Amino acid sequence: MSNFIKALFLLIATVYFINCSDRSITPEFKDAGSTLNNLKTTYNCETIEFENWKPDDAKDSTLTVCLINSKALPSIPKENQLEHMKLIATQIKKALKNPELFNSYYVIFVKKEGALFVSRSHTSGVTIRSQDL
Repeated sequence: MSNFIKALFLLIATVYFINCSDRSITPEFKDAGSTLNNLKTTYNCETIEFENWKPDDAKDSTLTVCLINSKALPSIPKENQLEHMKLIATQIKKALKNPELFNSYYVIFVKKEGALFVSRSHTSGVTIRSQDL
């Protein structure tokens, strides 16, 4: 294998693992994650991921809450989905150590497939202003 191919492979692997490790970090919660565990159980999702929560990422001060592979969303009628998303945002806001950092919460349900090459598709979502919670 040529040195160029080895270097390219190493670069791709490094970027992939850095990206994976970034997603596993969550904002600080007052309740040691029990709210997240309750939401995962209630909405029957594999995990909950956050985006735009670090001080250097929160330029727009919107916390993105991604419920990954929820099996509960299809059973919720469309007219009730907004109510559920507001409930999720409310619970997250109450559990955060520093909720004042965020002006809004973007709650989305995401379907994620694949292991090495991950495909993510947005199934439903809404932005909710903090003052509306």
